Amino acid sequence: MPPLDLKHLLIRLSQQANGTAPPSPPGGGPPTRRALIAGGAIMAGDGLIRPLNAPPAQPLGIGVQPGVTNGTFLGRLVLVFGPSGTVSGVFVYKPGTTPGPGNTPIAALTASPTDPFGNTIRPGDAPASGTIISIGSPPPGGTPSFVQLGQATLFLGTGDPAEATPGEVLNQITDVGGGVHVLSSTFRAPRVTGENANAFASVVLSSPPSDLSTGPGTSMVCSDGTTTAALNVTPTGISAGNVPFSATAGTNAKPSLVTSDSWQTIAIFQNGWTANGTCRCRYLPNGLVFVQADVTPGTLANGTNMFQLPAVSIYNPAALTPLPAVVAAGAAALANSPFVNITTSRVFQAQNFPAGTTRVIVNGVYPSGSQLP
Repeated sequence: MPPLDLKHLLIRLSQQANGTAPPSPPGGGPPTRRALIAGGAIMAGDGLIRPLNAPPAQPLGIGVQPGVTNGTFLGRLVLVFGPSGTVSGVFVYKPGTTPGPGNTPIAALTASPTDPFGNTIRPGDAPASGTIISIGSPPPGGTPSFVQLGQATLFLGTGDPAEATPGEVLNQITDVGGGVHVLSSTFRAPRVTGENANAFASVVLSSPPSDLSTGPGTSMVCSDGTTTAALNVTPTGISAGNVPFSATAGTNAKPSLVTSDSWQTIAIFQNGWTANGTCRCRYLPNGLVFVQADVTPGTLANGTNMFQLPAVSIYNPAALTPLPAVVAAGAAALANSPFVNITTSRVFQAQNFPAGTTRVIVNGVYPSGSQLP
């Protein structure tokens, strides 16, 4: 058999490397040129010879292949990564524009402060750490609005140039002692440039304590950095803290009803005085203390202590305060109008009660010295 030329020798070597060599003719010896050519045609139908030890060809995967720009990507998994200090992420630009310097993305998902062309992605008021998702074109003079994910915190930026710090949604665990803790979510408004650094407006939603000793709660808290007010809601009631509460939207037909205190029983009597009927007091939203006391006399001398209101500082008048009284004294003549003096420690003292008085009624209001509207 004539020797193989270079071309067929290469075919033979490639077939041996890939396990596709044709069988030897009967009786042994090398395969014929015809068998080699036939095997080569089967191996390389495009007329090309695969390099020695080259991997077998694979079918094309779904999606955009290198060099293909059909505008559509279909895939199962996308990995975006890069060395520290480099820009990596997903950037979307306004249709009809070309990515480049001065063309800020309309949407971006990245931990980098800029896009690949140096356009700012992370607004100045965004924290330095956390993944930025910028959304929308920048407002005039501002930066893109954004969402940023931090540790248990979601930052929400408007992109407005007046924004000093973004809004926040924060989840917290608060230890209240004894191994008991409360879980809460806080929603905090953005802060504008020039605003007091301690100012804030927040809504706090709290779980019950982990020992279930009380129920859940909601608080609306607002501060200008100096004065803080709060409206607290629990399953047992609603309360306003730190500042007076007022309601002015009522009408004669449907008046606003605001309760700042429940009725408190007067239970401390002195010098023989006792309760004859209703004896109670309460603090009113307008800063006055309302007293209703129907009592049976003991000692009638001027300055005698009759009874004392509960030990709540808001019932204390700022100074000795007189309040009119009605007396039942039979036929006894009244030399002077009877009244009571209220001391700064909430003690009611008899004044001008005639001999023979059998009943005293005090029904009126006086200003609280602890908190005035």
